[in-house]
Amino acid sequence: LLECIIAHEDREFDAEWMQSTFEKFWDRHKWINTFNNILLEPLTKPGQELLIAQYGSTGAPDNDSPQQLIADAFVENFDDPATLTPAFLDMNIARDFIASVNHGKWRGIGVKGKVGIGKAQIKQLLLRKDPGHPSTVPFEVHPT
Repeated sequence: LLECIIAHEDREFDAEWMQSTFEKFWDRHKWINTFNNILLEPLTKPGQELLIAQYGSTGAPDNDSPQQLIADAFVENFDDPATLTPAFLDMNIARDFIASVNHGKWRGIGVKGKVGIGKAQIKQLLLRKDPGHPSTVPFEVHPT
């Protein structure tokens, strides 16, 4: 906004200036609103693909696995929603991003994530054991 004001110099701040300034602002910052809405609504299929692909990340600083790189990008998207939010809306963008951190492949990491989630759910629901999700506190069975 400040750049637009300075560039406008001594001219009047008319409706045309306000509209063009808003459009420049919105082009860059619309992703804040979009990301917020994505998190408030049922998760999109591309969003599911991204979050499943990061399953197995640990958050450890020395972890440079594809899963951790995806998890890091998700967290960094809170700081700048323009970076990853489009991938939550478009499956091709999501898969391209996954492939970019996974040696050019998007499919295998998603399968690995789904298998890991499935195993953990079986462990927790059927066997009543700690699901062993990465970076979680131990699971406790409470009598019903």
